[in-house]
Amino acid sequence: MRKVINGGSEAEGLRRLNSDSNVFYFPDDSVWMFQEYRLQEPDCAGYLQTVAVNVSEIYYNGEKIRANNEKLEILNHKLEEMYEKIGDKIREQETLAMKMQVHDNFGRSLLSIRRILERKENQDKMDEQLSALKHLVYILTDSSVENMEELCADTIRHAEELGIYVQISGDFPQHPSYRLLTDRAIRECVTNCARHAHGSTVLVKIEKGANEYSIRITNDGDAPEKNAEEGGGLSALRKAAESEKCIMQVSFSPEFCLVLKMPLTERMGVYGTDTDSRRSEDHAEVF
Repeated sequence: MRKVINGGSEAEGLRRLNSDSNVFYFPDDSVWMFQEYRLQEPDCAGYLQTVAVNVSEIYYNGEKIRANNEKLEILNHKLEEMYEKIGDKIREQETLAMKMQVHDNFGRSLLSIRRILERKENQDKMDEQLSALKHLVYILTDSSVENMEELCADTIRHAEELGIYVQISGDFPQHPSYRLLTDRAIRECVTNCARHAHGSTVLVKIEKGANEYSIRITNDGDAPEKNAEEGGGLSALRKAAESEKCIMQVSFSPEFCLVLKMPLTERMGVYGTDTDSRRSEDHAEVF
């Protein structure tokens, strides 16, 4: 035993539990801690006192606590995954309910316009119904008929409600589908920043090259957990990007970063000359 305490090879059935302490596991499943004191009394000078304490109960209780903590960690991870799925499901149900309601309102607006035309009522009522109809078209199709600035302002208001500042550097694409995709990406990143990263700022950098727009979105929140994956919101955004022939890249290490690559060639053919807003390239806008 003395040889083992002094760092010698372990005897059969006798095992040191920690290299930094004299705690040993014995063949009978008991655990003992050994402490040594050099005696100072004149009559005992040169003697070494060894005290053995049975710490079996403390050791095994500690092992149970460690095992329970591991189980709790696994359970917490499963709960987080479940909450993530529940959140995505709730958002899908809310979106479906909203679109069903909008669809009903859409039908009523068309019916109202038809009645206005049949009765030849004043133009004010017609304009009012057309304005309502444009708003419903935007909600149903994710595309606004006009005034894209209102779309951005609505996203900024959404961010402010979540306590997030959005800092945008560069010019928004003016092509409607690209503008909508950019707005949708910002909105999704704002939600993830508040929900997962617990940050306060979302940074958006928009650059226009010869052949494509490059949009990079990051935040100042916590780094994603190890082995983080795309949730329902990012997956839906990826499908929307691919449907527009765009490329979406997402990285989770060392920080969250979403990049959208939007080709210009096809869009130039459809929309003619570039009609991007003429703000300075180094302009930074904080909302």
